[in-house]
Amino acid sequence: MDFKSGKCRGCRRLDAVTYPDEDVSRFLSDNFVPVLVDYDSETVPLRKYNVFWTPSILFVDPKGVDHFRLEGYLPPGLFLPCLKYGRAMIAYRSHRFEEAVDLFERVVWEHPGSSRAAPSMYFGGIARHKTDESYTLESLRDRLMASYPDSEWASRTSVWVKVPAQAGEKKR
Repeated sequence: MDFKSGKCRGCRRLDAVTYPDEDVSRFLSDNFVPVLVDYDSETVPLRKYNVFWTPSILFVDPKGVDHFRLEGYLPPGLFLPCLKYGRAMIAYRSHRFEEAVDLFERVVWEHPGSSRAAPSMYFGGIARHKTDESYTLESLRDRLMASYPDSEWASRTSVWVKVPAQAGEKKR
């Protein structure tokens, strides 16, 4: 869902620069059913989705559940990884973990320097852990520490360090 206002410079820039980009346009048409919401006149969706800024792009599932959102303008090179991440988040939060693993891994491999790469590795690893018991959270932590050591996503994995059992303690 694309919430736009006629007064919004970022909305006009998305229309003029980002949406016409061949890769963005192709990904949108292949993966989403775009819905335009007029921020200036359609108040019901604004209240339902708590939208208070434009442009706001919400990634919703067929039931209308909001799984991820972007607020503000992004040029094509930054927008495309966000589109891919948004699609992956819909799969992840809908418990379609195998699909989510594949979609998140594509973000990591195709856009390793983007702001969505580290969270894609994180959520993709959790999705993989949920579908493959041999994939440990420690493996995900090691992968994040190797690729994005200074990210908040690597920091979130610090609790996944195996602590050796003390003498007389039961193994966990």
